[in-house]
Amino acid sequence: PLKVERPAKFGGDAEFANAEELKKTYMEGKLHPLDLKNAVARELSAMLKPSRDYFAKHKEYLEQIKLTDITR
Repeated sequence: PLKVERPAKFGGDAEFANAEELKKTYMEGKLHPLDLKNAVARELSAMLKPSRDYFAKHKEYLEQIKLTDITR
């Protein structure tokens, strides 16, 4: 589920169980784009935290990735 935090005067917090529910609410204009952006950014940051923590502890692997040639 995705939790969108917003002030009570704008409907309060909302929680969406699936993408269809989120899309419907957004398309109806009941969800402000900035509220959605902030919720997605927060969740994405939380999902990537283990990777950030890993590379913070293993800087040598991050350096190896930086040295990798891009083939495109």
